[in-house]
Amino acid sequence: MGDRETLQQTLTMAKTVLGVLEEQAAGYTMLTIPPHLKIQRDEKRQEVASLQMRLDQLDGQAADLSDNLLHPPVIFGTKRRNGPLPRRSIARRTRLGRDH
Repeated sequence: MGDRETLQQTLTMAKTVLGVLEEQAAGYTMLTIPPHLKIQRDEKRQEVASLQMRLDQLDGQAADLSDNLLHPPVIFGTKRRNGPLPRRSIARRTRLGRDH
């Protein structure tokens, strides 16, 4: 059995285990999920991504994604506005009686 077949079997097994972990985690909220389950699930996600990348490299479809695993997720909508509100917004609030 070659490297590709071994990697494919390992990837298939890792995806199966990840599916089971995801189902178990689905029964909890983000605050109530047991720490060991969260750690196992996160580690298995990284393993699946790594195996997939290695398999893609063997297939000649290599994409340099190795640094993508190191960046934290981006959260939108958290940018603070500095300075006063635009005049249009102030005028509208006053006109609607919200400043009294």
